[in-house]
Amino acid sequence: PQAITGKTWYRVRMTNTANRSWYTRMIPLSPDIKGFAFLGVISPFSSTLQFDISSESASAAEVTLLDATGKTVRQQTIFLVRGVVSSAINDTDDLASGVYYLRIRKGQEFIQRRVLKQQAP
Repeated sequence: PQAITGKTWYRVRMTNTANRSWYTRMIPLSPDIKGFAFLGVISPFSSTLQFDISSESASAAEVTLLDATGKTVRQQTIFLVRGVVSSAINDTDDLASGVYYLRIRKGQEFIQRRVLKQQAP
């Protein structure tokens, strides 16, 4: 194997006893983790908003989903580790379609991403 020198993505293929296989979602690898950042946010979303965050240190973080007027519509606490954490805001079916803002606060730092909510088909 070769050393990772930049951001790399991989997926794991899994096979069950009935010989059916599927792949995991893409998982990012990075040799250097600095700061606190979004690596991926699934947008548009419908019933679940999934996101990946990288952090250079372990700590609790507050996740907030805001509507276009700045009103908090969902809030939860997640725990970050040094590296990459995948997380999600579930049960968003009742939210109206439109623009929202995903904000994550870790201590005095925060990151924010604009996301689009659409109704499930």
